[in-house]
Amino acid sequence: MMFKNYTLLLALLAISHQAPAQDRFRLSLGSSVNDFNSEIRVDSKNLPAALPINLEKDLKFDDSVDIDWLAGYWRFSDKHRIQFEILPITRSARATLEDDIEFEDDIIKAGAFVKSDFDTTIYDINYMYSFYKTDKWELGATAGLYWMDVEVELEAAGDIQVRTRDGDGDISFQDDYKESEQAHAPLPLFGLSATYKILPNWEVGTGFRILDIEIGDYSGTFISFIASTNYFFSEHLGVGFSIGDFDLDVEADGSDYRGKFEWSYEGAQAYLSMRY
Repeated sequence: MMFKNYTLLLALLAISHQAPAQDRFRLSLGSSVNDFNSEIRVDSKNLPAALPINLEKDLKFDDSVDIDWLAGYWRFSDKHRIQFEILPITRSARATLEDDIEFEDDIIKAGAFVKSDFDTTIYDINYMYSFYKTDKWELGATAGLYWMDVEVELEAAGDIQVRTRDGDGDISFQDDYKESEQAHAPLPLFGLSATYKILPNWEVGTGFRILDIEIGDYSGTFISFIASTNYFFSEHLGVGFSIGDFDLDVEADGSDYRGKFEWSYEGAQAYLSMRY
């Protein structure tokens, strides 16, 4: 896993610092198991929109995906903080197609063997203002940027139809077919969060974020909900657990990428946190 080698370093840093009067910095390293349902559509520059490809049904990607991630925040004043999260998601699959699929100008016919990769890196940066804050409660509003780098690549061996502008084209057997596409989607998000301290070292929280916007070449909707609990067994070091539900639908009509990708997933996360 990508971040697990840093867990020992995190623990040593936590032990080596003295606790401040207020929790100003927090860093978390975690791993999650998520159940995905995802589709992608890669359109031709010259032809009508293609049919979407379901990654789990058509390309036989695993429904269950393990994700390692890094998150944290800096509270630069009592009611203001900057939060971030980095999620690299790497997925690959091999399948013999049961149905035709469309990718840009090409139709890969049923019976073809396909190797596919779908890699996504998410950079989630936002600002939070705590409009209500006591010793027990903290209620805040968030605004930030959810930046996605997406890359999809297909390699195939089988009957493939390369379409012309009228939608027709010859079908031929190819054993070295390879195509890829990339997209970079900056999406602004707004949300609300709440944290309650059951004890000085034990807290529970929840958060909700939403997007329905068109910006540049991209339009999309995003809804997420997360509930968490954090327990600090020392002044600096703690553990946490959360469950979340995410629903994303993004469409692009630009010069570098034309198409759509959408996914929904729900999962559980466990993580180690350091605060100081």
